[in-house]
Amino acid sequence: MTVEQQLYDLAAGINDQINWGVLKDEEELKTLANKHRVLAPLLAMREGIRQGYLTEERKELVYQLLNYFEEEQIDYLMLKGVVASKYYPKHLIRQMSDIDILIKNIHHFWKVAAYLLEAGFDYEYVPMICSVKGTYYCVAAFEKILTNGKQISIEFNVGGFLFSEYFWLNEEELWTSKSTLLIDNRIIYVPNDSYNYFILICEAGGNERFRIRDAVDYHFFSKAEIDQNKINGLLQKYEIKHDEKDLRTLANLLKHKQPVVKQFKQNRLRTRRFRQLLPALMKRKISIRQSVLQYFWLKSNRALQDEKFDNLCSKIGEILERIGAFDRGMMNYLIPLNETKGEMTIYKKGANRYMVTPAGTFVINHFCFLEKHMEKDAENLIKVDV
Repeated sequence: MTVEQQLYDLAAGINDQINWGVLKDEEELKTLANKHRVLAPLLAMREGIRQGYLTEERKELVYQLLNYFEEEQIDYLMLKGVVASKYYPKHLIRQMSDIDILIKNIHHFWKVAAYLLEAGFDYEYVPMICSVKGTYYCVAAFEKILTNGKQISIEFNVGGFLFSEYFWLNEEELWTSKSTLLIDNRIIYVPNDSYNYFILICEAGGNERFRIRDAVDYHFFSKAEIDQNKINGLLQKYEIKHDEKDLRTLANLLKHKQPVVKQFKQNRLRTRRFRQLLPALMKRKISIRQSVLQYFWLKSNRALQDEKFDNLCSKIGEILERIGAFDRGMMNYLIPLNETKGEMTIYKKGANRYMVTPAGTFVINHFCFLEKHMEKDAENLIKVDV
């Protein structure tokens, strides 16, 4: 039995006996376990460390945020890691690295962003935003250093759950069919069982490589009361039916102690782009223009790593703005510019847009770089309407 199969058994609560002689040393095993997101159950078994991600300090910060949601009537759903506690046996530990939250609309998100910044959080990475038929979609993450030197990370999907370059899971039924989860006598809103299962498929299939934790999640999530007809409809709509099949195959191979080298080596991102893009184009779920724009955006962002391409990217950004790429769903970077705050308003000049929000003023830019004129442009544009 391979180390991967033993780690699967450990994380799934099937067998806690690990053959430590398979690898050269203990650190190598820990590195492999962390790569597959099953280090937490390994440490619990090997060293008696049963500390999950939600320490008391992290819990307190999350509960304060939930209180804010309630006070401000923010529509939200907890996703992924926190939700897993609904399906995992209580004696098992699932490794987590952040808190995932879905916010229904962009206006609610900016109120939450302002709250977190005032509470001592900072952006973990530059947020990204786009617009589709007048609806804004955004991804952002915030982090804060804790008293023990570690950190808490909270990631947000806004408007829908982003799971590929072309698709957001934005079904209204996500909200109308939401469920509740009771943690420490607190009611937390989460998707229903079918949508939790579907989000797992979206997430696992969109990672660069499959991980052991993906298979363990599938093992437990698939035992819930899932509406398979609903799942089949969503898989077909978003063209990811192969992702469910591949994840089921991985879980079955690990469960029955079969070789899984091929499954762990496969580049999931490349596979999904091929399997999802071609059918979506043929069925006109996305346009050829969208796919071409996305291709140039990816290539241009890679080119931007070389400073000699800065001017070229600026010109490409002007072209993308003229043809309305932002409003056709192409993700743009939200670069914090200054602390001027107000109701969400967007101003346009050249290839850039400037967004005033309750959390500050941002440049909306295709290629995530600031130029000297941007601060002045923002000041001049905002003064026009004040």
